[in-house]
Amino acid sequence: MLITHLIPSQNSINNAKGVQLKHHQAVEIVETDKRFQEIISLTLAESQVAIDLESNGFYHYPERICLFQISTLDHIFLVDPLSIKDFTQLGKLLEEGSVQKIFHSADYDVRSMGREWGFHVNNMFDTSIAASFLGSDKRGLAAVLSEYMKIVINKDKKLQRADWSQRPLKNDLLNYAADDVRYLHSLKNILYEKLNSLGRITWVLEECERLTNVKYELPNPEYKFLSVKGSGILKGQQLSVLKSVYEFRENEAILNDRPPFKIFTDSVIVALSSSKLSEIPKLKGLGKYSYGSSLTRLKKAIHTGLETTPIKRPAKTHSQKQNLNQKELNSVKDNLKSLKEWRDNWSKILSVESGLLWPMVSLQRLAKNPNSLTIECKGDDVRKWQQNQFEKSMTNLLVKLANVEST
Repeated sequence: MLITHLIPSQNSINNAKGVQLKHHQAVEIVETDKRFQEIISLTLAESQVAIDLESNGFYHYPERICLFQISTLDHIFLVDPLSIKDFTQLGKLLEEGSVQKIFHSADYDVRSMGREWGFHVNNMFDTSIAASFLGSDKRGLAAVLSEYMKIVINKDKKLQRADWSQRPLKNDLLNYAADDVRYLHSLKNILYEKLNSLGRITWVLEECERLTNVKYELPNPEYKFLSVKGSGILKGQQLSVLKSVYEFRENEAILNDRPPFKIFTDSVIVALSSSKLSEIPKLKGLGKYSYGSSLTRLKKAIHTGLETTPIKRPAKTHSQKQNLNQKELNSVKDNLKSLKEWRDNWSKILSVESGLLWPMVSLQRLAKNPNSLTIECKGDDVRKWQQNQFEKSMTNLLVKLANVEST
């Protein structure tokens, strides 16, 4: 269905080469498998497409993808996953290496597509990552478009948190969804040119390649209740109650088709796990679970936890820190301070956020063993571009730190 009632963007800008870029793609809602297959065939012939998606996790549970946006230079397709039965061909587009997929902040999208369809993305360019390596402080799509293209899009919180499973989608939501991919082709070109001029394009391409390897992983069912924020203060029988109440909330979320945080929050679960039964109805944040049959079922879950064998937390592996004497601990602390100062100094020189320049986990290991840079560079945490850019400087610093330790 071609949308004629949407207001197409008439914005135009000049890219780094002075070529005018216009944004007036035709917008089409795709609701049939036949048309969807045609569009995938069309996009597989493109050199690049822009992609985004919208989900309903703020309103429903389990969460699912409710809209999938695909943009070419000439068209924007708003694909309706609630109407289309077969998404197999989408996997072919995402995995096709000859077609570059442009995303903005792709991590959530990649995990969502992996969770829902088991798809993997090849050849990705993330405009949020690109902006971060240009020193942008604000990296939301609206902020990046404003900074680099002087374009303003509507990012109203009400639209961001809309229930995308509702049908028919209203015009403001359709416009919002279309704008999420409308400018990504031009934005990518601009950011690419700027990064290339700074010699940083290989940095971003490597970061994007790493992002393609992100996978949605189901939490360990035995210990997923330990992910509850604030539960670190609990132990023994309290952990047994925590597990029981966590499972109760999960079941209630599925039964009521509501996200778990709307049943009650993590802080409420922690309070329930450490409170007396008589105090439960007085706890804040329980809503309907503070009275009636809902309270009865909640108390039953708590009773189950109280009658279960106390839980012991998984044993922590002994770190090197635990085997160091005080002098060695002080040396590690001083080394880490020097390494962080080194990274902060490069951050100022390059006008790039320090956390992007070298992984903190690697700095912590190097602080313990300044002679382990070769091992670090062979590991998964340190990027090739980081090694190429900073290995010499890092080596000089580590030699100084090692010499200090030996004196």
